[in-house]
Amino acid sequence: MLQLLIACDGSYENFKLSSEVKSCDSFDDLVFEYENKIIFIQAKHSLDDTEMIKASYFFTLSDNENFNLIKYFNAYEMIKRKYSKDEEDLKFIIYTNKDFDFHLNNQYGNCKLIYKKQITKEKFNIFLKPIKFDGMELISKYGNLYKIASSCRSAEKQKNCTSEIEYLILEQIYPKKTEFSDEDRKPIKTFLSELIFAVNQKNNEALDKIIEEKLSVRMHL
Repeated sequence: MLQLLIACDGSYENFKLSSEVKSCDSFDDLVFEYENKIIFIQAKHSLDDTEMIKASYFFTLSDNENFNLIKYFNAYEMIKRKYSKDEEDLKFIIYTNKDFDFHLNNQYGNCKLIYKKQITKEKFNIFLKPIKFDGMELISKYGNLYKIASSCRSAEKQKNCTSEIEYLILEQIYPKKTEFSDEDRKPIKTFLSELIFAVNQKNNEALDKIIEEKLSVRMHL
């Protein structure tokens, strides 16, 4: 449905839209190219749109989990090797009708998820900041957009300037390391800076109605 919505939008004069692109791995649902931009979209719709996205979903060891950041990071690395050029702007969107299970907002307007490790029970704060994404208004129009905000994990980690979510991702990628170098952190930082969560989006039934309305306008019905 999202593919049809993009095609019906009418605000893009020249674009290329591909679906089920095998070379994009976990971002294979839609690849949208226009001007010098490429947007990789993975749609994760749920029949139960009241179910919330918890912080633990980011770090599950299951490859089947829809919000596993390690899985998306591996796909991101593969795509960057294939598509990335200096003149191109790449963005990666996880698109879902679910919303985040947020706790209180902080003083900077960021929203907080809390992740607790199962074994150690150690708690981590993960902040997401609301954003606007001018590159694709039809996504920002119908739901909420977030990017992961930077926040240092603790005083002893301050010298490394590693945010809590970066630390948790690196911990899974390099389980035998206790400290991480700039070379370790750089691809994670870049990945998180290019990753957008499009949440609380319309479900398939609602998208059908929007597409029907857009087609009626374009065909003067």
